Amino acid sequence: MNEKQQQFERIVRVKFHQKKKNAQLFSKRDTSFELDYSDFYHMMVSRRCFYLGTFVSFNLGGPAKAKWSSATVDRLDSREGYTLINSALASKKANEFKGQIECNFAKNQPPAKRRKRLEKQMKNYNISKRQVRAILNKCPELNNLYGHLLDAIK
Repeated sequence: MNEKQQQFERIVRVKFHQKKKNAQLFSKRDTSFELDYSDFYHMMVSRRCFYLGTFVSFNLGGPAKAKWSSATVDRLDSREGYTLINSALASKKANEFKGQIECNFAKNQPPAKRRKRLEKQMKNYNISKRQVRAILNKCPELNNLYGHLLDAIK
């Protein structure tokens, strides 16, 4: 095994243990963690964000904003735990953006307010309509709520 592969495997191990620990800390919200290391590793090997199709990087530490492409494992349905069918590799940017619009969903905001909030989040995350559409297409419940609103945004 070469040095680059060893470093990748070390990063994956660290990320696996961090994700598992965080899921246990937030167990009140049903964030069970049923992935084993092999499942987690195989997600990481794909090296592509499930939502955007972009390559992800494998960095540890450093300034959060500088790492929009950093790899993370996201729950497709945030109401469920980390299982093989409910988890996917995502970029930090896609994961955090999805989390922000899920918060709006949880608040049952009226459409006009959701549209304004969506526009603001798109600007904050420097994310295009095409990228938002890609995320929404992978999340049917969010697409139902935001798909038509996205069409109204210039």
